Amino acid sequence: MAIGAGDRVAMTVMIGGTEPTLLGLAGVPPMVGTVAAAGLNVLWRDGTFSLAIPSTALDKIEDADVAVANEFIGARVKVSTPTGYSNWGLCTCIDAYKRDYNDAGTEIIQVLLLQSPSGEYYVEALASNCEVVS
Repeated sequence: MAIGAGDRVAMTVMIGGTEPTLLGLAGVPPMVGTVAAAGLNVLWRDGTFSLAIPSTALDKIEDADVAVANEFIGARVKVSTPTGYSNWGLCTCIDAYKRDYNDAGTEIIQVLLLQSPSGEYYVEALASNCEVVS
């Protein structure tokens, strides 16, 4: 399952193949790009172009399972694991997708992209560690 032309990719978020609980907190959402026809050259959504990125630095981005997308996208979501992240209880889920770590096909995780109520922070969290709140 090699990453090929036309695949959506993002820089990898997992270190050493260990599945994280939270994938990162940032002021911008993760950058997603499309692999060009030649090599692992990536056209990023901001219009920049990166040449010959090692496959170990990329995660293949795939559509989330329909049930996960339907349950979470647009909903207020709380990160329930690890405990102590209840301050993320008012986040809005703005996207759901799968990350295939290094395109290995063995560590595919369902991820939610959450945005803080103020709109200034984003966090990626495993869908299995989140719940919809009313």
